[in-house]
Amino acid sequence: MNGYLGQYPTIFISFKDIKGLTYEDLETGIKDLIYKLYASHRYLLESDRLDDIQKDYFRKFITKQFDLSE
Repeated sequence: MNGYLGQYPTIFISFKDIKGLTYEDLETGIKDLIYKLYASHRYLLESDRLDDIQKDYFRKFITKQFDLSE
């Protein structure tokens, strides 16, 4: 396990502030949270750190064209 420490980027996501009375409200809140996470790293679309397939996948999240099952 220690061999993995510091080898891969990690993220922290908290769902504590996501509120909603319906499933759709919760889904919207989670999608907004994921969007903000990806949007904060938008610079990766202009870098060579992602290949074209990864960039296409990334764009789905930036444009909110993703399903939570992804």
